[in-house]
Amino acid sequence: MEMEGLGSWLTTQDQSSCEVMGVTPYTDRHLNMSHVLQLGGVNEDIPYVYPQLQHKHFTGCIRNLIVDSKLYDLGNPAESQSSSPGCLTTDSSCVNMGFPSCGRRGRCHGEWGSFSCQCVTGYTGQQCDEEVPEYSFDGHGHVHYQLPSPLPARRTWFQVLVRTRKHSSTILNLVSKEQTEYIRVEVPTELSVVSSRVSTLDLLSRIPQASLLATGRNLEQDQAHVGGGEGRRGEERRGEERRGEERRGEERRGEERRGNHDPILQGLLSVSYNIGDGDHNLTLPKYRLDNGEWHEVFFDRHDNEMMLKLDGGGGQREVTGSQGRSREIVIDPTVVMLGNTFPSGINKSFQGCMRDVRINGRYLPLDPQARDGVSQVSVQGLLVGCSSDSCKRNQCSPPFICVDLWRVHECRCPPGHMIRVNGTKKSCVYTLCATRPCHRGTCVAQSPSKFTCHCPEGYRGRHCETTLAVYQEDVGLSFSSLFAICICFMALLANHVVNQKVPC
Repeated sequence: MEMEGLGSWLTTQDQSSCEVMGVTPYTDRHLNMSHVLQLGGVNEDIPYVYPQLQHKHFTGCIRNLIVDSKLYDLGNPAESQSSSPGCLTTDSSCVNMGFPSCGRRGRCHGEWGSFSCQCVTGYTGQQCDEEVPEYSFDGHGHVHYQLPSPLPARRTWFQVLVRTRKHSSTILNLVSKEQTEYIRVEVPTELSVVSSRVSTLDLLSRIPQASLLATGRNLEQDQAHVGGGEGRRGEERRGEERRGEERRGEERRGEERRGNHDPILQGLLSVSYNIGDGDHNLTLPKYRLDNGEWHEVFFDRHDNEMMLKLDGGGGQREVTGSQGRSREIVIDPTVVMLGNTFPSGINKSFQGCMRDVRINGRYLPLDPQARDGVSQVSVQGLLVGCSSDSCKRNQCSPPFICVDLWRVHECRCPPGHMIRVNGTKKSCVYTLCATRPCHRGTCVAQSPSKFTCHCPEGYRGRHCETTLAVYQEDVGLSFSSLFAICICFMALLANHVVNQKVPC
């Protein structure tokens, strides 16, 4: 471990258990490297004597060969003998009677006589065949964990599945014992410190326009979504409350802009950190996290190099950055906070759902049962499941029907109707699509009396009533047909051989 400051470096890590050092005898200071590099044994056909070697041939597996900071490709040697790709000794542990030992949703890591499974996100169990349950945070809670041992000072990685509509909240918070250094994965309120790779103007230009403009739909956020309900209200009272909420929203947005809390920058995935040389930030500028869909969040740190990935990464779904010189942070294993900061803050609390939380390969259990040595110190505002009761808490005036979009509702016209807007009033108009004129496909109304049928592949016509002949390129024979042909061919061949025999 290195204790770092702005101008000092001190190595204190004890590696005596995994390394050895020596001094060349007498006055020798040079190493004869005129011969080729040989790995795993020596080629005795080369005219050279190896008197100092007691064992000339290695049995086992070798990987990650680095000599003088150069990584050698073991798959393309200049010459090889009695070697093959892979490691049969460990790879064989990953196959059980012809089937993968970790099932279809796990990556197997073979070991000497055993194996371990790393399940894909969302699954757990010995064969990665169990779905990880969902848990809901009510916006005023947290889960405080204690780890069985400290995390590596130079490596931190974290992954979780999240679903939220809150524009700013904390997902994971790690701090040092002195609480002067920290790592926080979050959806920030503001971006006071932006990565050197991503500027504020870049953020503004990359955010999709659809997320910046009002959609015109009658959507209402469900703030207190867990438990409870509001009784039915009259349409007039709901309208007054809606207009009042819109006025308050405009005032709140104006205050946020005046206070540099720009709502345009909210809803983005970010990591804020201080590992010894000041506050820094890395933000994923393209995709929003607060759209109510499930997202896979992945954070990885090697020294001072940070990486954020969303939904598997790739392209604009991932961002990397390296700021500052400090490379270590000694995280307090007794203060690992999920869904809030430490100490807890209401304005930073997470609202939404999480599942499958892992840190450096350890599962952080959302249920009370300890796992991988990780135990819960305190839990608040956590419930099993990830349900939505938007339509129970919000009513739509007939003939509009309520559609639950997960903790947001939308009032839509019944099937076969189209919406008509007259000033500030909206109404549903009957169309011919209500008679289901399309035999197949989808009916799209242009007016109450005009419609178009969008036909699926293989059908056409005004009502998708005509079936098209589909040409199939696959004209292969079945196994039984091939078997019959083979039998006939063998019979003909046998008859031909008999007829060719010359009598004695």
